[in-house]
Amino acid sequence: VTPLKVSLVTNLLNLVLDPLCIFGLGKTGIKAPTMLLRIWNGLGASGAAAATSVSELISSLIYLRLLLRRKLVQWSKLFKPPSLTSLLPLIQGGLAMLLRQATLNVAFISAARRAQMMDPTGVSAAAYGITMQIYSLGVVAHLGVQGTAAALVPSSRAIGGDDAARDVADRIFAWGSILGLVLAAVQWFALPMITPWFSPLPEVRAAVKGPAAISSF
Repeated sequence: VTPLKVSLVTNLLNLVLDPLCIFGLGKTGIKAPTMLLRIWNGLGASGAAAATSVSELISSLIYLRLLLRRKLVQWSKLFKPPSLTSLLPLIQGGLAMLLRQATLNVAFISAARRAQMMDPTGVSAAAYGITMQIYSLGVVAHLGVQGTAAALVPSSRAIGGDDAARDVADRIFAWGSILGLVLAAVQWFALPMITPWFSPLPEVRAAVKGPAAISSF
């Protein structure tokens, strides 16, 4: 449950920071000699990267605080490199996840490249970026469910055997399905209110409607 909560908080923070960092809080009409004034006026495309960086930094700090509070991490050992012997089981077990993540990264990069090549006006690229931001809310929530399953299922198996692990996995699958349906419905009905936050351009808003509606599910 904890990874899901952290993922939801950080993704919602990213959702709020994106329009603020991209478009700013208000146009002063003054050239920005300082970083603070540049942020106030909006950073444009760089603002999206800044919002994501801030959200991920806060996520890492929350996880670090939780690990320290539960005494799963010690400051004295935090910066000590592990031995190769202790890393081998993690490397072997994580190869499948690494391959999956690498495949997803290649797919996202290819899709972004194709979206940018679709038209010279940049409308498709802007619509793609906004659609991915809306889509990421559901993805991150389900990644939180995945992280919860990755932690709870093995621990339940170690304590209660295969039947206990199967019972936990079934419950997580059921709650994950319910969460997916709820998020899909919320995103679907909230699209007319959410889309104007990301762009003031009517053509971009129109281009977002169809893909964002599909990505909700």
